[in-house]
Amino acid sequence: MRPRAFSLIELLVVTVIIAVLAAILVPALKRARFVARETVCASNDRQMVVAMLRYAADFQGWYPTIPINASIGLNPWGCNPQFLPMLGKYGAGWELWGCPLRPLTSGWSPFRPQYNVPQSVLDTHDDNAIAAAMQYNATLTIGQFLYWVPTKCNNGYEPHNRDPVTGVFDVQATDDWPTRVSQLGKGGHPLISDLLYIYPLEGPSTARDLIRGGHAYDTGRVSAVGGVESINAAYPDGHAEHRTFDDFALRQSQQWYVFY
Repeated sequence: MRPRAFSLIELLVVTVIIAVLAAILVPALKRARFVARETVCASNDRQMVVAMLRYAADFQGWYPTIPINASIGLNPWGCNPQFLPMLGKYGAGWELWGCPLRPLTSGWSPFRPQYNVPQSVLDTHDDNAIAAAMQYNATLTIGQFLYWVPTKCNNGYEPHNRDPVTGVFDVQATDDWPTRVSQLGKGGHPLISDLLYIYPLEGPSTARDLIRGGHAYDTGRVSAVGGVESINAAYPDGHAEHRTFDDFALRQSQQWYVFY
């Protein structure tokens, strides 16, 4: 007796069931992958803080800063090219400089794509070479994170945070934005957070369709305009906080509008 074959209707039913299951599972798997990368990002931030504390232990408690030219912004994403290899000596090499949801090869900003790091350079695993690829000019490298320790420039310490309400700079950053381990800062400011900003001409709004950087899920694009769901911020005590869109607050309005 010949075995009974599947009918066309049965095959169609099975196909529909498989399609329904895929429609249910694929978004769940995509979300799980997104959350996993957020967790890796938080771990990277913690490792960066540990490296900074190791550096501070060797330099009388001062957090790492290398001078940059004052004329180029003093934004919290700007640092001297030697900042990367210097931190690499303390365990925070190039692998930590690109958020898993915003890798170094995918660009820093939709307005400045020249900050992409070619894969051939990443393949060298050389902090100096990678920092040079991220270089804007001789004294500036663009980071994929916000480093909230005031940066030295050619006229001394100038923090890169103008108060968004008063517009006043705290030039010495004695308690608000700490420069050394003994200064905890008001409210316990983070040392580092994910890049999150709004283009200057668009104003200080935190509207979802204007804010850039962070962890964008729905678009699947790095440096996406809109779609930002979250960021991570890490603190001097080594813990990292996960911040969702509703938690974002304006922290700098010197040139760009920068948030964490």
